[in-house]
Amino acid sequence: MEEEYYSINMKDKDKTKDELIKELENLKKEHDSLKTSYEKDITGRNLAEEALHASEEKHRMLIEQSIDGIVISDEHGNVSVWNKSMESITGIQQCETIGRPLWEIQLRLIPVEQKTLELLGQLRNILKNLLESKMGWLGEPREQTIIDVNGTHKVVQDSTFMIKTNNKVNFGTIIRDITAHRQSEESLRQEKENFRCSLDASPLGVRIVTMEGKTVYANQAALIIYGYNSIEELQNTSLKDRYTPESYAQAQERKRQRESGDLSATKYEVSIVRKNGEIRHLQVFRKEVLWDGIMQFQIIYDDITERKQAEKEVIKSKKLLEDLHKHLNEIRENERALISREIHDQIGQSLTALKLDLNWMNKYIKNIYPEAAAKLQDMIELVTGTIKDVQRISSELRPGILDDLGLAAAIEWYCDEFEKRTAIKCNLRIDDSIFGDSQKNLVFFRVLQEALTNVIRHANASSVTIKLHQTQKGTTLTIQDNGIGIAAEMIESTNALGLIGMRERVKQFNGAIDISSKKGHGTKLKIFIPS
Repeated sequence: MEEEYYSINMKDKDKTKDELIKELENLKKEHDSLKTSYEKDITGRNLAEEALHASEEKHRMLIEQSIDGIVISDEHGNVSVWNKSMESITGIQQCETIGRPLWEIQLRLIPVEQKTLELLGQLRNILKNLLESKMGWLGEPREQTIIDVNGTHKVVQDSTFMIKTNNKVNFGTIIRDITAHRQSEESLRQEKENFRCSLDASPLGVRIVTMEGKTVYANQAALIIYGYNSIEELQNTSLKDRYTPESYAQAQERKRQRESGDLSATKYEVSIVRKNGEIRHLQVFRKEVLWDGIMQFQIIYDDITERKQAEKEVIKSKKLLEDLHKHLNEIRENERALISREIHDQIGQSLTALKLDLNWMNKYIKNIYPEAAAKLQDMIELVTGTIKDVQRISSELRPGILDDLGLAAAIEWYCDEFEKRTAIKCNLRIDDSIFGDSQKNLVFFRVLQEALTNVIRHANASSVTIKLHQTQKGTTLTIQDNGIGIAAEMIESTNALGLIGMRERVKQFNGAIDISSKKGHGTKLKIFIPS
């Protein structure tokens, strides 16, 4: 140091003080610059090391947190990375794998029947091909079945790739557990197969059609319904030829509705023409279904031809019974009218003549034979009562007032008689201008008679309100009592013959009858017969 200092002083001995100071300042600046450069170099290296560490940590976290199993091994096949997902898939812990040959671990996972020399040869070929590969990947992902350490069979998909860094070669394998996915696919396949088998074996006809109506599937029952031998024959026969003209027109209208977005027609009836020309009637149920991944329409056919024929027979029989009931009522009413006239004219006149004769006899013998006269007086009173009974019976059989003065007058007369016999108050609200044909008037009167008879027998009522009202649409008769009411089940009971008779009478003229009742609040009966 002394020699160096001496050498500097010898060189600078001729320099001035200012020059020396300036030179020292320059040396200081150069020193500071070198120091700053050195410090920057150290900082840069530190930052690079930190970035590298952060990158490595990030990759490590990505590998550890991956839902797929990731294995990395060196060029000799020894494992260096075995992430958490691999532990979950195989049941083999990371500590059991690091540094060990991958093929040895793989043999623990392969089912016994697959542990052959051929398999080991395949593994060697994989590694050889990877070394020669320029892309770094070996073919497409493959599937295989493994058994984890717990003995559970799993289906996995693996992809192997090569990693080249700094003239080093590593091998990576990504393994994905697709067991649940394959099970779902198998379950879906089985469901689809069961669905189609159930359709094939269904006693109902089933077709799958497009929006345009093209048949893509038809079961055997559908072919039998149409009388065809194959689905091709069904496909090649136009809808117009398969349907009756009326059903074809209705089908075209439903098609227009579907094309406009209206899918509300899901249940309807059609009439088809079978291959042999026979007409069958079908109940149709239509809904959207997913078929081979495409939204189509499922159409279910229920052959209701026999049912329709049975319904026609029932309707025909019902019409015959109604006509018979109407005819019997007419006969009964005619007989009542005849009996009423016979009672009134024959018996009534005979009793009247008898009463006149008894009065004559009583007039001549009351002073001669007082005891006989008293007996005659009793006979006269008995005959008088009998005459009244005959008149009452005759009127109930067929009230002449109904034919002579009309329905309103007949109701007023009958209710007056009803009050006298039963002491049950009748409140009448009747239009003055009631008119109608005699047959309808007779129905109203007979219903009134039956209703008031029921009031006497069952209602335990103290009053009855009767309303008769007529409009352009028809005539309405309402009868309401304040009695104990009638049980709901009795209203529709087949044993309630009186109510059944009322319904049948009203039905003859397309009328309607409504009966309502509340316990303790009486019963209301309402009859309407259109004009």
